[in-house]
Amino acid sequence: MPALYIVLDREQEDLDVQVNGKALSANDELLGEFARDLSLTPLMAFFSMDPVTAAEFVDDAGGDSSFMTFPDEEWFEPSLGLTTVRGLSNYVKEYASSVPDAEHVLSDLTDFERVLLGAEAYGLRWHLAVDF
Repeated sequence: MPALYIVLDREQEDLDVQVNGKALSANDELLGEFARDLSLTPLMAFFSMDPVTAAEFVDDAGGDSSFMTFPDEEWFEPSLGLTTVRGLSNYVKEYASSVPDAEHVLSDLTDFERVLLGAEAYGLRWHLAVDF
């Protein structure tokens, strides 16, 4: 099952960036709807990857990246992600009965908040990635 995770623009040894992210991935569409309803930036809007990795992904999947152009890797301020993560957390808490696996979604959102707070404390930027 795919999982969403956070990539930082540089490594910070004492910052634990491990998150599960599977519940967020499984509920991405629903969380995107919640974000739009709340006028928040959807989590997947923070997705980015470096162009070389993107080309390798296409080639590994049987495609031909030589005919493709990939956007530059994009980095975001932690405060932007925190706004989304906190808004989604509050919404999921309030409407848990309408969210499949709400307990795990909240756990993932709590982990994302922890990582983003650490990134903010160290002046790091971030983006979202998907582990397949």
